[in-house]
Amino acid sequence: KKAAPLTAQQQKEKRDARQEKQERMDAKVRKWMDDPNELANTMALEFDVKPRYILDIFFQGGAHMIHHQEVTNPYNAFKAMKAAELREAGESKDAQELHLDHWDEYNKLSEDDKKKIV
Repeated sequence: KKAAPLTAQQQKEKRDARQEKQERMDAKVRKWMDDPNELANTMALEFDVKPRYILDIFFQGGAHMIHHQEVTNPYNAFKAMKAAELREAGESKDAQELHLDHWDEYNKLSEDDKKKIV
């Protein structure tokens, strides 16, 4: 069975309750956002940097905590090593070019060689 439709008064009460809940949530989020901004401003003055720099450190740290990578992928380490070698030689390649040019070389490495790269 389908529930009976809400009366106009019931709809208004639900709408008002949702709006009040949203306003309380918005206020809490504003306070939460203000706290790190105040701290960033204080630290920026202390360390003679821009507040944005402090906020970047704060948020990057949070991202690292959430997406912490315990193990380094050997292929990514290999590509990073090849990219560094190319930069030192005055060249540069994007990730796709590195993959195309060095995939066979990577596959010929022994497991020990791959562990040494990491």
